[in-house]
Amino acid sequence: MKAKLLKILRNRLIAANKKLRIGNLKNSGFTILELLVAVVISTVVMIALVDMITDLLRSDRTEFGRNETQREMQMAVDMMVSDLREAAYVYSGKEINQPRTQTNGVSIPALKNYLPAFSTPNVEPVLVFWKVDPVPYNQTDPPIPSCTGFADGTPKRQECNLLQIKRRSYTLVAYLFAPNQPNDDKWKGKSRLMRYEVRKYQNIAALEQSTGYLDPTTQNVSFQTWPLQGDGLTPPGGGARLPDTPAHRPVLVDFVDYSRIIVSGTPQSIEQINDQPCPDPSAASTEDNHSRVPENRDTYNSFFVCVSPSSYPVTNPATGEVTLIQANQDVLIFLRGNPTGRAGIKVAPLLTIKTQAVARGVVNKTPD
Repeated sequence: MKAKLLKILRNRLIAANKKLRIGNLKNSGFTILELLVAVVISTVVMIALVDMITDLLRSDRTEFGRNETQREMQMAVDMMVSDLREAAYVYSGKEINQPRTQTNGVSIPALKNYLPAFSTPNVEPVLVFWKVDPVPYNQTDPPIPSCTGFADGTPKRQECNLLQIKRRSYTLVAYLFAPNQPNDDKWKGKSRLMRYEVRKYQNIAALEQSTGYLDPTTQNVSFQTWPLQGDGLTPPGGGARLPDTPAHRPVLVDFVDYSRIIVSGTPQSIEQINDQPCPDPSAASTEDNHSRVPENRDTYNSFFVCVSPSSYPVTNPATGEVTLIQANQDVLIFLRGNPTGRAGIKVAPLLTIKTQAVARGVVNKTPD
């Protein structure tokens, strides 16, 4: 009897358990509405995450472009300062672009007439100067030749003997500003900065001078009258334009700004911040006068320099005699970059880098 009762109870428990499992199976899973809501929420979250990651990547790329451009501008300015420290004479804007009237009344054509007719469009010489370079120019150049290889009494022998003593020569350096052409496949910035250089010797072993080179201290030529004599006459081998090849003017840096940015409604515009004026030419001391190069503020405001005169007049109060005193030239450099076009970014111009350099080399300097 007891065994039969236990068997009946066991069968009922098994049947109840089956019903419970079947009911749970019927009630398991999600409805279509629940799945749609989950998909919508997941999509919104994913879109927000993608936008956030995209903004972070864009900000990082923009910041990298700005930092890299500013670093390149600083390197270019540092190179100009290094060059200027060895400069003997820096040309003003009037000397570059206008006839140079000498104290004797002779008019010398503008220096720009003798700089290369650059094949690159709209090239503007901004910083032009003569510097002193050591000879040989670098470690890979051959040494100065033995002067015994040149006949006695010849100009080459005299030049060699002098070079053995000085071991220096003058090099013409020009920093050039060139706007980039639209849809340029090579240069992506608004404009670029090039460095033009003509050294005295293209072959030191034979003392062979570079094409178009004329020493600014020979044949009655001076820095102020180069490449002509002081009487305005062309000396032998001078008076022609210097050569223009890509090797002479390698690009120093791209992504230089080329637009005037004016923010209206602000106390001070970006233009006023970046296009800082040169020292006031109406200053009491003539020595403080600086000329702006280039003189056109409307077109050239992202790269320009302010050059002090190479000499200034001093009047003797007793006799009234005016004497020109040779001085070290002071040069202020302004350079503004713009990373627009770098890795597809488009941002506002950077703040202008301003620095100052003093030309240490002075010819016929009169001590104070």
